[in-house]
Amino acid sequence: MAKRMTGDMEAMPANATSEIDYSIVVPVYFNEGELDEAMKSLKHDVIDRNPTLRGEVIFVDDGSGDNSFAELLRIRSTDPQSVTA
Repeated sequence: MAKRMTGDMEAMPANATSEIDYSIVVPVYFNEGELDEAMKSLKHDVIDRNPTLRGEVIFVDDGSGDNSFAELLRIRSTDPQSVTA
């Protein structure tokens, strides 16, 4: 069964019900240094403009050889309710 990581880093079945209204999936591959700005843009353009909706941003790092994942974890620590890494 497929699993996904939740905001508190506990795995839950992919078919579990949630109260998420929308998900934004961002592919990551050698994007170190660009991810903070990407998250700021998403927050400004989508999240802040839809305060009545509950959303999540899912960053998918498929094996970057740089520090993209470490940067994602740092971003996630600032907004754990919205960011899944």
